[in-house]
Amino acid sequence: EIRFCDWSSDVCSSDLLGGAIAAGRAPVSLGNSELTWEKSSMLDIGLELGLLKDRIFITADYYRKKTDDMLYQIDIPAASGFSNIQSNIGTIRFWGVELAINSKNLVGEFKWNSDFNISFNRNKVIKLGTNNVPIGGILEQTYFWRTAVREPLGNFWGYVQDGVYMNQADFDNSPKHPVYSAVGTVKYRDLNGDGVISPADRQVIGSPTPKFVFGFANNFSYKNFDLSIMMSGAVGGDIIDNQREWLETLEGIFNVSKYLKDRWRSPENPGAGIIGRSLTGTTAFPRYVNSRWVEDGSFLTVKNITLGYQVPLPRNIKFIERIRVYAGVQQALIFTRYRGANPEVSINGLNGLTEGVDNSAYPVPRTYTFGANFNF
Repeated sequence: EIRFCDWSSDVCSSDLLGGAIAAGRAPVSLGNSELTWEKSSMLDIGLELGLLKDRIFITADYYRKKTDDMLYQIDIPAASGFSNIQSNIGTIRFWGVELAINSKNLVGEFKWNSDFNISFNRNKVIKLGTNNVPIGGILEQTYFWRTAVREPLGNFWGYVQDGVYMNQADFDNSPKHPVYSAVGTVKYRDLNGDGVISPADRQVIGSPTPKFVFGFANNFSYKNFDLSIMMSGAVGGDIIDNQREWLETLEGIFNVSKYLKDRWRSPENPGAGIIGRSLTGTTAFPRYVNSRWVEDGSFLTVKNITLGYQVPLPRNIKFIERIRVYAGVQQALIFTRYRGANPEVSINGLNGLTEGVDNSAYPVPRTYTFGANFNF
């Protein structure tokens, strides 16, 4: 029940609602009367080329695209009652090259067909809002990305780690944070040269955007047998392994990685000089986004292997035209230097501004299949 009170007389009543509970409404988002549609202009040049009577077929595409008044949810003061508002924030340019090659490598009794594609995609921010204020990069611990003018979308933004303060002499002669630094704690690089470690010392520490992505499929057949192998991969994109924020802390409330046994313990036993000590009042600093969390996310995955056999049928079978039995494996092999469970990870999907962070994602399972196809 909603009651209306006159506090000067300390009298309350619900007469305006008839003394009954009434349904109410409240806005769930804040409107923007100046909001406009995104506007895009694009140049696309394509080429299709068939060689050797189309046994080799090539498709190439080059594009340039400019988007003005890009739509985005920008943060606003919480005093407004809302955390963000949809707004037109700027101008972005996209360009790239995409290439596909389809080939019939062998066409005799033994057949072999291949399909290969590769894409090089780039982008650059030209304008943001009215004052070109970067998006993100404000919170040191919980936000990994920054989008700024003259840079690509969604770069990783953080501190550059330089090991730990190995001893008192190292601590005295090195830039430090006025609160969080001590002998044996993590050391960050003083990028602006003022002798103090502060948020002003953060920089671009990686990019989730690959240099190129590719796919490669091969199909073989010989008499009644057929075999298909599908692969895909990416080269050059970085991943932030955010699990390290928790697995490298020594506060005693999380599991830790086994390499923490080589942590700094004392000037006489500094370990590997990578993981700092646990000291009251300094434990937040190692959790700030930093370059040690960034890993190369390049990978090659054998996505699918399927082997099939067409069963010869007796002539007296009239109702079955074809029987094919097969066995297959998905996510058969993966080659990568990334130490996490899945190099194709991104906690926010492929949204452009906040990609490439692994927050303990599940690995892609390897799946084995066996089956039969009947054509009647």
